[in-house]
Amino acid sequence: MARYSVSGGGAGFPTSRLSTSGDSSEEKFDTYFVHTQTIGGTWERKWVYDPHGGGGHPHGGAGASGPPPVQYTYLLVNFDENVVDKTVIASLSGTTQQAHKIDYYTDSSSGGWGLSGYFYTTQAGVTTKKKTVTDSDDECFKSAFVEAGKQAGDYNAALDTSASFNGQFFSDVIMKAVEQCPRFNTSLVDI
Repeated sequence: MARYSVSGGGAGFPTSRLSTSGDSSEEKFDTYFVHTQTIGGTWERKWVYDPHGGGGHPHGGAGASGPPPVQYTYLLVNFDENVVDKTVIASLSGTTQQAHKIDYYTDSSSGGWGLSGYFYTTQAGVTTKKKTVTDSDDECFKSAFVEAGKQAGDYNAALDTSASFNGQFFSDVIMKAVEQCPRFNTSLVDI
Protein backbone atom coordinates (compact mmCIF):
# COMPACT_ATOMS: atom_id res chain seq x y z
CA MET A 1 0.00 0.00 0.00
CA ALA A 2 1.44 3.38 -1.00
CA ARG A 3 1.16 6.39 1.23
CA TYR A 4 0.62 9.80 -0.34
CA SER A 5 2.36 12.84 1.10
CA VAL A 6 2.90 16.44 0.18
CA SER A 7 6.38 17.94 0.12
CA GLY A 8 6.42 21.68 0.74
CA GLY A 9 9.39 23.97 0.76
CA GLY A 10 9.46 27.64 -0.13
CA ALA A 11 6.70 29.36 -2.04
CA GLY A 12 4.13 27.35 -3.90
CA PHE A 13 0.98 25.54 -2.97
CA PRO A 14 2.01 22.47 -0.99
CA THR A 15 0.05 20.02 -3.13
CA SER A 16 2.03 21.07 -6.19
CA ARG A 17 4.53 18.35 -5.32
CA LEU A 18 2.49 15.27 -4.52
CA SER A 19 4.67 12.22 -4.14
CA THR A 20 4.15 8.56 -3.40
CA SER A 21 6.38 6.10 -1.65
CA GLY A 22 6.23 2.48 -0.69
CA ASP A 23 7.91 3.08 2.64
CA SER A 24 6.75 6.07 4.62
CA SER A 25 8.61 5.33 7.83
CA GLU A 26 10.44 8.68 7.65
CA GLU A 27 7.32 10.73 7.02
CA LYS A 28 5.17 11.99 9.87
CA PHE A 29 1.55 12.95 9.38
CA ASP A 30 0.41 15.89 11.45
CA THR A 31 -2.42 18.42 11.77
CA TYR A 32 -1.98 21.46 9.55
CA PHE A 33 -3.92 24.67 9.09
CA VAL A 34 -4.50 25.81 5.48
CA HIS A 35 -5.68 29.34 4.59
CA THR A 36 -6.87 29.94 0.99
CA GLN A 37 -8.26 33.18 -0.52
CA THR A 38 -9.51 34.42 -3.90
CA ILE A 39 -11.25 37.57 -5.17
CA GLY A 40 -12.64 38.78 -8.49
CA GLY A 41 -15.04 41.37 -9.79
CA THR A 42 -15.97 44.14 -12.21
CA TRP A 43 -16.19 47.94 -12.22
CA GLU A 44 -17.94 50.71 -14.12
CA ARG A 45 -17.38 54.48 -13.92
CA LYS A 46 -20.29 56.63 -12.66
CA TRP A 47 -20.79 60.41 -12.89
CA VAL A 48 -22.32 62.53 -10.13
CA TYR A 49 -23.71 65.88 -11.28
CA ASP A 50 -24.10 69.10 -9.30
CA PRO A 51 -27.86 69.47 -8.76
CA HIS A 52 -27.49 73.21 -8.16
CA GLY A 53 -25.05 73.99 -10.98
CA GLY A 54 -25.75 75.63 -14.32
CA GLY A 55 -26.70 73.83 -17.48
CA GLY A 56 -30.20 72.71 -18.32
CA HIS A 57 -31.15 71.98 -14.75
CA PRO A 58 -34.11 74.04 -13.41
CA HIS A 59 -31.90 75.47 -10.65
CA GLY A 60 -29.40 76.70 -13.23
CA GLY A 61 -31.12 80.06 -13.79
CA ALA A 62 -32.89 81.65 -16.73
CA GLY A 63 -31.59 80.80 -20.14
CA ALA A 64 -29.22 78.09 -18.93
CA SER A 65 -28.78 75.14 -21.28
CA GLY A 66 -26.78 71.92 -21.36
CA PRO A 67 -26.08 69.39 -18.66
CA PRO A 68 -25.24 70.39 -15.10
CA PRO A 69 -21.54 70.35 -14.15
CA VAL A 70 -19.94 67.13 -12.91
CA GLN A 71 -19.14 67.15 -9.19
CA TYR A 72 -17.08 63.95 -9.33
CA THR A 73 -16.77 60.50 -10.88
CA TYR A 74 -16.19 57.19 -9.15
CA LEU A 75 -16.09 53.49 -9.96
CA LEU A 76 -18.82 51.19 -8.80
CA VAL A 77 -16.97 47.94 -8.05
CA ASN A 78 -18.71 44.63 -7.48
CA PHE A 79 -16.57 41.79 -6.10
CA ASP A 80 -16.88 38.22 -4.89
CA GLU A 81 -14.36 36.89 -2.38
CA ASN A 82 -13.73 33.49 -0.85
CA VAL A 83 -11.67 32.87 2.27
CA VAL A 84 -11.39 29.33 3.63
CA ASP A 85 -9.45 28.26 6.71
CA LYS A 86 -9.35 24.50 7.08
CA THR A 87 -7.65 21.88 9.24
CA VAL A 88 -6.09 18.98 7.32
CA ILE A 89 -4.12 15.90 8.25
CA ALA A 90 -1.06 15.68 5.99
CA SER A 91 2.66 15.15 5.81
CA LEU A 92 4.18 18.52 4.98
CA SER A 93 7.63 19.97 5.21
CA GLY A 94 7.55 23.27 7.11
CA THR A 95 5.43 26.34 6.57
CA THR A 96 4.56 27.32 3.02
CA GLN A 97 3.12 30.47 1.52
CA GLN A 98 1.91 31.36 -1.96
CA ALA A 99 1.21 34.92 -3.09
CA HIS A 100 -2.35 35.85 -4.00
CA LYS A 101 -1.88 37.10 -7.58
CA ILE A 102 -4.54 39.40 -8.97
CA ASP A 103 -4.64 40.60 -12.59
CA TYR A 104 -6.98 43.12 -14.13
CA TYR A 105 -8.30 44.19 -17.51
CA THR A 106 -9.28 47.78 -18.23
CA ASP A 107 -10.44 49.76 -21.25
CA SER A 108 -7.86 52.43 -20.31
CA SER A 109 -4.84 52.60 -22.62
CA SER A 110 -2.68 53.85 -19.71
CA GLY A 111 -3.45 50.91 -17.41
CA GLY A 112 -5.65 52.95 -15.07
CA TRP A 113 -9.25 52.22 -14.13
CA GLY A 114 -10.71 53.69 -17.31
CA LEU A 115 -14.47 53.56 -17.77
CA SER A 116 -14.86 49.85 -17.06
CA GLY A 117 -12.90 46.70 -16.35
CA TYR A 118 -12.59 43.57 -14.29
CA PHE A 119 -10.11 41.81 -12.00
CA TYR A 120 -9.57 38.18 -11.15
CA THR A 121 -7.38 35.82 -9.15
CA THR A 122 -4.71 34.17 -11.29
CA GLN A 123 -3.22 32.33 -8.31
CA ALA A 124 -4.97 31.75 -4.99
CA GLY A 125 -3.30 33.09 -1.86
CA VAL A 126 -2.36 30.16 0.37
CA THR A 127 -0.57 29.67 3.66
CA THR A 128 -0.01 26.30 5.31
CA LYS A 129 1.39 25.76 8.78
CA LYS A 130 1.16 23.38 11.71
CA LYS A 131 -2.11 23.94 13.51
CA THR A 132 -2.05 25.68 16.89
CA VAL A 133 -4.76 25.93 19.56
CA THR A 134 -5.65 29.44 18.36
CA ASP A 135 -6.39 28.31 14.76
CA SER A 136 -10.02 27.64 13.92
CA ASP A 137 -11.76 26.53 10.74
CA ASP A 138 -13.84 29.17 8.98
CA GLU A 139 -15.42 29.89 5.61
CA CYS A 140 -16.35 33.32 4.30
CA PHE A 141 -17.99 33.81 0.89
CA LYS A 142 -19.12 37.40 0.30
CA SER A 143 -20.25 39.67 -2.51
CA ALA A 144 -20.11 43.43 -2.12
CA PHE A 145 -20.42 46.73 -3.95
CA VAL A 146 -17.90 49.47 -3.13
CA GLU A 147 -16.96 52.86 -4.54
CA ALA A 148 -13.37 53.29 -5.73
CA GLY A 149 -11.09 55.69 -7.62
CA LYS A 150 -13.04 58.88 -6.89
CA GLN A 151 -12.00 61.88 -9.03
CA ALA A 152 -13.14 65.48 -8.43
CA GLY A 153 -14.80 67.09 -11.44
CA ASP A 154 -15.24 65.29 -14.75
CA TYR A 155 -13.20 62.17 -15.51
CA ASN A 156 -9.60 63.03 -16.43
CA ALA A 157 -7.81 60.12 -18.13
CA ALA A 158 -4.42 61.81 -17.59
CA LEU A 159 -4.82 61.33 -13.82
CA ASP A 160 -5.95 57.72 -14.21
CA THR A 161 -2.80 55.67 -14.88
CA SER A 162 -1.24 52.36 -13.92
CA ALA A 163 0.96 54.29 -11.46
CA SER A 164 -2.09 55.20 -9.36
CA PHE A 165 -4.10 52.01 -9.88
CA ASN A 166 -2.43 49.65 -7.39
CA GLY A 167 -2.64 52.01 -4.42
CA GLN A 168 -6.27 52.91 -5.12
CA PHE A 169 -7.20 49.29 -5.73
CA PHE A 170 -5.59 48.22 -2.47
CA SER A 171 -7.18 50.95 -0.35
CA ASP A 172 -10.60 51.02 -2.02
CA VAL A 173 -11.18 47.33 -2.84
CA ILE A 174 -8.80 45.05 -0.92
CA MET A 175 -9.36 46.84 2.40
CA LYS A 176 -13.13 46.52 1.83
CA ALA A 177 -12.60 42.81 1.24
CA VAL A 178 -11.04 42.64 4.71
CA GLU A 179 -14.14 44.32 6.16
CA GLN A 180 -16.34 41.66 4.51
CA CYS A 181 -14.11 38.70 5.47
CA PRO A 182 -11.78 39.71 8.34
CA ARG A 183 -9.47 36.72 7.72
CA PHE A 184 -8.61 37.97 4.22
CA ASN A 185 -4.81 38.28 4.42
CA THR A 186 -3.57 41.50 2.75
CA SER A 187 0.07 40.47 3.08
CA LEU A 188 -0.51 37.71 0.51
CA VAL A 189 -1.86 40.10 -2.18
CA ASP A 190 0.23 40.73 -5.30
CA ILE A 191 -1.50 43.00 -7.86
